[in-house]
Amino acid sequence: MSKAKELKKQHDFLNVTVLDLIRILDPSGKSKYVDLFVRSIIHDYGTYTTKNVYEEVQNESGIDLQKITRDHDNITQKMWLDVMHSIVGFDNVKIIHKFHELNERQLIPNNDISKYKKISDLTNVINLAELKMQDASMDTHIVVLNNDEQWLILRPLTHSASVKYGYGTKWCTASKQDYDYFRRYAKRGVLVYCLNKETGDKVAFFHNIDVDYERETSFWNVKDERIDSMETGLPPYILNIIKEQMASKITNVLLHTAEIAELEESHYRQLEKTREEPMPLLEDYEPVNEARQHLVQAINEWATNTTVERDGSEELIIR
Repeated sequence: MSKAKELKKQHDFLNVTVLDLIRILDPSGKSKYVDLFVRSIIHDYGTYTTKNVYEEVQNESGIDLQKITRDHDNITQKMWLDVMHSIVGFDNVKIIHKFHELNERQLIPNNDISKYKKISDLTNVINLAELKMQDASMDTHIVVLNNDEQWLILRPLTHSASVKYGYGTKWCTASKQDYDYFRRYAKRGVLVYCLNKETGDKVAFFHNIDVDYERETSFWNVKDERIDSMETGLPPYILNIIKEQMASKITNVLLHTAEIAELEESHYRQLEKTREEPMPLLEDYEPVNEARQHLVQAINEWATNTTVERDGSEELIIR
């Protein structure tokens, strides 16, 4: 028995089809409204093109869904998208794919997947592997304040550096898509990233300098929860380095060289251009034929997994 079949047998609650759910929701108890449910789903999901779905997943998770679902129609792909979002979670998908990528490159020392209780436990392992892959091309994108056996302390100067060194966190400044956050914080004050090279843990620090905003001096954990300095685990000598940066009153943007400033503005222009592009038009396809094929497939699957009985009045009763 394959691993997938074994898991289906062990966890029957996950071995359920969309039609099973529709039958449960049908108030008649006789599958009277199943057809209408199916037609509605086909209508609603049919407004998505394959391109729409691919782009939505790519933007949310960074995962190329096309490689995973290339043999399925766009309605099925959209359903999978919703399941991925609500049950599996885009973050979990992204973590698994990143772990696999690094493991294939033999950068994960503790790669026995059975030793991890949940997907989020892989985050620190990924962070450690990422730290080992220091990209020399990013050297000018950061200001390193400390780099010893345990702690790498840096100030990200560009959005790209913020995304790289903030990977695995929920920090808004490390968001790949919502780049405005980093842009604003880099202009407003002192932004520092603290990376533990032994555990993979990360802490962000921000001190606002801009008088147009409220005073703020804050530390943030990987979940983007504001924490006290005593909860960070940062040793006194690291806290002293952060205090020196705070006292300098020099924002991250003010640390830009002319080359980095030009590169960053070009980067933002490209991102803004992408964001302003109109949504793609619906691709040419035959919705009626596609809907008919999908409905036939759904009915066949339903019939295969349904017991049909007849009572004395010849009325079909679905159990």
